[in-house]
Amino acid sequence: MDVGSVPCALPNAQLFMIKQILIFIVSILPTMAFCQTLSATYAVTQDINVVLGGKEKSISLNLKGHFYLKGQRSIYWESPDYLSKYPKGQIVVPTKSGNEIYALNTDTMQMLYYVDLNNLLMRVKPASGLPVEEHKIEKERVLNWEYKSETKTVNGLKCQLATATDQWKVWFCPDIPSRTGLFNISGLPGLVVEAELIPLNAHYTLQSYDTQSDIPEYVFEPGEFRTLAKKESVKTTPEQKDKTKKKQEIIKNNN
Repeated sequence: MDVGSVPCALPNAQLFMIKQILIFIVSILPTMAFCQTLSATYAVTQDINVVLGGKEKSISLNLKGHFYLKGQRSIYWESPDYLSKYPKGQIVVPTKSGNEIYALNTDTMQMLYYVDLNNLLMRVKPASGLPVEEHKIEKERVLNWEYKSETKTVNGLKCQLATATDQWKVWFCPDIPSRTGLFNISGLPGLVVEAELIPLNAHYTLQSYDTQSDIPEYVFEPGEFRTLAKKESVKTTPEQKDKTKKKQEIIKNNN
């Protein structure tokens, strides 16, 4: 018998250590896939065309984008930096017949998007004066991305270009893995560094990001959700359902 062909058995201690290492690797793989916490801010510029004084005029509005991700929840909104230039929330243009006024959105929290994949729900505030809408979702919404060969470095971050039909043009950084991004962008394997939302003529540039700090719970519970949460609690309270059922029974018995 060839002694060299006899397999060498590992001591129990080594087998135990190998087993523990494999268990550790398997346990951390899900967390290695994407950032578990991520906060990022963006400089946002939106170009709008308005007719003032009988002439069409292009105006650039500056906003600040705020994005937070924690586990399966993410939230994004924009704050209007342009109010420092237009403190009254109006663009006023003098004309021969008087001043023409273009009213701006003065909400402090605009373009609000919240997604909770644990409970499969999304909350959106699409425009000023409208209430927050809540929608049930079946799964995470992923755009059909087309990855380009173009790459560039932005503030030390190596980025790749991706586009989504005629909606998005995005430069993302694969070295900072993120499941979702600003405006509920999903499906890209990295942090959004620069982006263009073509239908809105909006441009986004990353200002800062943090993948280490914890994010407090109140970030995911803005004041805009309070009315919605109150309405939901009234509709879904078991006591309220019992009262409604009893009223229906009383009406049925009296007929």
